[in-house]
Amino acid sequence: MTWQDPASESAGTTGEKWVQDTITHGGPDRSSQSTQPHAQTHVGPYLLLRVLGEGGMGQVWLAEQAKPVKRHVALKLIRGVRSDSNLISRFHAERQILAMLDHPAIAKVFHAGSTDQGQPYFAMEYVPGLPISQYCDRARLSTRNRVSLFLKVC
Repeated sequence: MTWQDPASESAGTTGEKWVQDTITHGGPDRSSQSTQPHAQTHVGPYLLLRVLGEGGMGQVWLAEQAKPVKRHVALKLIRGVRSDSNLISRFHAERQILAMLDHPAIAKVFHAGSTDQGQPYFAMEYVPGLPISQYCDRARLSTRNRVSLFLKVC
């Protein structure tokens, strides 16, 4: 997964159309270049705000939860390939493993579910900030200091 600063203009490559195509049709139409929904788009109880990152398995969105508490979450949506049971199994395994982890440097999973169309997702703690690689580059950390930082967060 490629994590990007949510304020970045280059965060993600697709937006609401990806979500709509994934939820409605089971797969994205990659012709969309927006990183923000054009209309209010909900996945379960979450309002999607903007793409935080995109990887081989899906996208991570900054989303807002309104009930039972109001907060921002990072919402991971699986890429819409309903016929790929291996991908769905890996997604379920990832969310189960993350839900069981308890470490101060790992975001906590709050909720997991599936859309009405069967697309799995999970909501986890949103931690604002730069990706660690960008932090290291901006701070001009040496290889030794990068490894030291990596060991602290792992």
